Amino acid sequence: AGATTTWHAKELVLGVGALCEPRLPDIEGIDGFEGEIFHSARWNHDVDLKGKRVAVIGTGGSAIQIVPSIAPEVGHLDLYQRTAPYVIPRFDRPYKSWERAALRNVPGLRRVVRAQDWFFRELQVPGLTRNPKLMWPVKSAARALRQTQVRDEELRRKLTPDHTIGCKRMLISNTYYPAVAGDNVELVTDPIRRVNAHSIETADGTERPIDVLIVCTGFHVTDSPAFELVSGRSGESLAELWGREGMAAYKGTTVHGFPNLSILMGPATGLGHSSMIFIIESQVNYVMSMLEKKRELGADVAEVTARAQSRWNAWVRKHLSDSVWVTGCASWYVDAHGNAPAVWPSWTWLYRLKTRKFDADSYIMRIS
Repeated sequence: AGATTTWHAKELVLGVGALCEPRLPDIEGIDGFEGEIFHSARWNHDVDLKGKRVAVIGTGGSAIQIVPSIAPEVGHLDLYQRTAPYVIPRFDRPYKSWERAALRNVPGLRRVVRAQDWFFRELQVPGLTRNPKLMWPVKSAARALRQTQVRDEELRRKLTPDHTIGCKRMLISNTYYPAVAGDNVELVTDPIRRVNAHSIETADGTERPIDVLIVCTGFHVTDSPAFELVSGRSGESLAELWGREGMAAYKGTTVHGFPNLSILMGPATGLGHSSMIFIIESQVNYVMSMLEKKRELGADVAEVTARAQSRWNAWVRKHLSDSVWVTGCASWYVDAHGNAPAVWPSWTWLYRLKTRKFDADSYIMRIS
């Protein structure tokens, strides 16, 4: 083993993110596959896909980007789908030259454009957190895209979601459906029985030969291995604590028993409708406010109280109880306890408001 380096710091900010540790599927025989295999987040750029028989397992946010990109060059692509996602149109377009000039030169215009994007995304919050029927405009857009881009009725049926919209991550793409409908792509909805040395066998007995297997099965979110690396005042790791009680943190940022630890994109901060940058900015503001307060008070230790954390998480659980994320579908929002600790169950402006200023009365502040 190599030499160990020890670093000493007054503060620890855990900024590994939520989607950082790839999750491999638990499929019989996958370890014995003799072709090329890799996870979408660990792409092997040395593998030439041109003319190859390729299988993609998963139809989430990674797959909808990968499939349209590789379908034109592979010989044949089998796409294994367990649950059809909601796919909504992407309204991106090239900016005109006058628009680019205006964004460069008109003071405040970029802020206005960003605020506009934020506002329209925020309109989804009532439908996601209170009444799914309010999501009908988004659901209608997804249906219209499917009807327009997928002419084959049987394929369209396979691509039609059967869960509450928003329960799983909603996907945005104008190229996914046309790629899946391509002549060299087969959408496979039969469950995978096993992976053989050079093929995948489904429950109906069909065996499809492949050269390359690309795994798009997401990440460890509520059980990230990164949590094993951080231990608290008692010596217990975050993984041990959260494995026993479920993920919980005060304002998604600080944890009782872990003084001077701040977590970016921690429990109950993920979003199903808007940009995580807004949440991260809010958390960074909160952490900076905490450091300023500690300097002002001459304290070098801050630990959130058990009471403050308990009250915060009771509020989160209460607001999650009516949300789409606990309507029964499997997703990375949900943990082994059946809770949805990865997602913020309210308006993003409310989170910004709650993290605007460090609340020292919720902490034990001391000199070590």
